[in-house]
Amino acid sequence: MGTRHIICIFWQGKWYLAQFGPWDGYPSGQGAKIFNFLSIPTNIENLKAGLQYCTYILTEEDNKTFPSNRTRKEETLQPAICAKILDVIANAGAQVLEVMKDDPHYDANESDKLLLNLELEFVLDTVFCEWTYVIDLDLSVLEVYAGRQQKTETHRFRDLGRPESSVPVLIAAFDFVTLRTITEELFLTACRDSDSEEE
Repeated sequence: MGTRHIICIFWQGKWYLAQFGPWDGYPSGQGAKIFNFLSIPTNIENLKAGLQYCTYILTEEDNKTFPSNRTRKEETLQPAICAKILDVIANAGAQVLEVMKDDPHYDANESDKLLLNLELEFVLDTVFCEWTYVIDLDLSVLEVYAGRQQKTETHRFRDLGRPESSVPVLIAAFDFVTLRTITEELFLTACRDSDSEEE
């Protein structure tokens, strides 16, 4: 289904990922994949390792000076990757952790690092961005957003865009411990709001 969404990762006080996805953005689609990924504790540790040691943040400004030895065809930059981006980063992280057993000071060469999209402004397009998923690794929380509202002083995206910009509505939040103890069905029930999952 053509349900546009964005998957974001916040860690160490900054955004590491804001990945647009063109379809299947409902909780029963990409949301369920994120839920299942975060339900496994080792995935979270591998994700952190992948972000810390294997990523190069790609922004629109970076595009102007894109490294000549890289191409935009890389899997991590394709919108169709959707929630699979989490597996790609975590798999890279697992490899790094394995290497670090022998070399604690290992740091990937720039040309070996994953390239990630950081298109956070799409969150504010509350007409086209139907669902927003935020993985906060500092607070160990998954937040699910849909719809739109006016900004408040405490909203996660209060610093994005203009003061009058609409922001998505937080409809559910789950700490990582809870994600390991509930079923996918309970996750989906908690995420349900007035939107129908029918196209």
